[in-house]
Amino acid sequence: MIDEEVNDEPEQTEENVEEQVSEQPGEETAEPAAEEETAEAEAAVDEAGEEPAAEEAAGEEADGETAPAEAAGAPRVLFLCTGNSCRSQMAEGLLRNLAPDAYESLSAGSRPAEAVHPMAIAVMQELEIDISAQQPKSIEVFLTGEQPAPNIVISVCAKASEECPAFTGAEVLSMSLPFDDPADAEGDDEEKLTVFRRVRDEIRETLQQALGV
Repeated sequence: MIDEEVNDEPEQTEENVEEQVSEQPGEETAEPAAEEETAEAEAAVDEAGEEPAAEEAAGEEADGETAPAEAAGAPRVLFLCTGNSCRSQMAEGLLRNLAPDAYESLSAGSRPAEAVHPMAIAVMQELEIDISAQQPKSIEVFLTGEQPAPNIVISVCAKASEECPAFTGAEVLSMSLPFDDPADAEGDDEEKLTVFRRVRDEIRETLQQALGV
């Protein structure tokens, strides 16, 4: 009887050991799985936190690209003649009518007159373009910075090209497109108006070709 009891105890011990050994690997396997799940959860949190930042950066970059274009605005075109009373005033009104969104139309003179020539106002009114509110001004307002510098300078008389100083400190496209001065026309009022109409139409056609408007 003593032998049987002695023999039973080792068998039970071996079974207990086997059970303990079989349970331990299972526990070790569960721990790495839990660690993997935790790592995946942390990675998901990191990704969620990084995505908005990336989107914000992309938005800022896009804003940076469009901001200069918006700030620049339409090119400023300055028409020059000596008195800034006839040709340059008609050119200013014509371009503003032909391409109001494509260009900002301006005019000035080297020796500006006191007012816009009434016949220039009259022939422009025939095209339903009102330039009666425009006023002659000196080119100095653009040279001194009182007015923003133009992007394109178009001289509509030879004297303006010779007398007006060049713009400095910025890239400016200069063009010389001379026309007859209608203020020099002779004859009665109808004959003078005929000259004004001819010059007006020549300016319009030339601007359409030169600026593509």
